[in-house]
Amino acid sequence: MEYICTTCSKNKRKDKILLPATQRYISKRIKFVFNESRKLNKPFIILSGRYGLIDSEFKIPWYDQKLIPENVELLIPIVTKQLREKEVSKIMFYGKPRTIPDWKPYYDALEQSCNQLGISITYKQVEENL
Repeated sequence: MEYICTTCSKNKRKDKILLPATQRYISKRIKFVFNESRKLNKPFIILSGRYGLIDSEFKIPWYDQKLIPENVELLIPIVTKQLREKEVSKIMFYGKPRTIPDWKPYYDALEQSCNQLGISITYKQVEENL
């Protein structure tokens, strides 16, 4: 199955209750990619530095943890397992350029996980204002 994917965001609602990921993250980019997934009739997942790949409606607590290069190796087995469980065959990844330092670890974790399973990735660069 083909999935649409982007990363989590730094800005989050701080409600103490669990919220679906699309409500927890405060991001024009995530809203844009979620809407794209609806147009394309493809499931939407978010790559989180803490949780790996989460479904857009998966309820999560507030947290503050970005993926740093030192933690990529720890996230790869989690993401690989999640890709296998979701039976992912292809990912369309929406992101900002990998040359932006905070984005590179997310690219690395997703690519290395997909490579282990032979999953192809298509890249869509999002606009800077998203």
